[in-house]
Amino acid sequence: MSTYSLVTWGRLSTSEFWDPWSPSKEFRSLGSHDRALSILRTAPTCSRSLPTSPMTPTSNTDWYEISFSVPWIVHGADTAQDAINIAVAELGKGVAEADGTIRNADISVQSVPCNACGNEMDVATVVSGEALVGLLLTVEVQARSPEESEVMGQRELGPLLPDTPLRLVQTPR
Repeated sequence: MSTYSLVTWGRLSTSEFWDPWSPSKEFRSLGSHDRALSILRTAPTCSRSLPTSPMTPTSNTDWYEISFSVPWIVHGADTAQDAINIAVAELGKGVAEADGTIRNADISVQSVPCNACGNEMDVATVVSGEALVGLLLTVEVQARSPEESEVMGQRELGPLLPDTPLRLVQTPR
C-alpha cells in the first residue's frame, strides 16, 4: 500500500471556483482552464475574511479520526503510477482548502488482494489514457460526538470535492 502524507498543497486550478462573497454562494464557471488561470493571475488581492464555519469550536469538542473511500478519475494518464501520483496531488489540493475543523489528512492508495496469488495490488486502472484510482482519505474532524464527526467530515469535504462520492469506511469508536 502506498501512503502519501498531506503537508501543504497549492490551490486547485479548475474551471470552477467557489466565490464566498457572491450573493448566490455557488460555484461559478470560468470556462476553459486557461481562462480560469488568467483570471486567477489577474485577480486583485484584498483582505476579506472567509465565512466562518457553522460549528464554532468550543471546549466540549474533540478530534475524531474518520476515513473515506474516494474514487478519483484521472484524464491523460499514461501509467498506473502516473495516475496515482496525479490523483493524490489533486485530492490533496482539495483537502488543503478545508477550514479549521479538519486536520491531519492522510491519503493512501487502496489495495486489494490478487485472487490467484494473494499479493496486495494498488487499486488503479488505466484504459486509453483514462484512469480510475481508489484512494483512502483519513482525516481528523473536530466534533462534539463520534456520530457528528461523520456528518461534519462529509459536510466540510463534500463542497471541496464536487462530483466525488465520499463513502465512509472507518468511523470513530
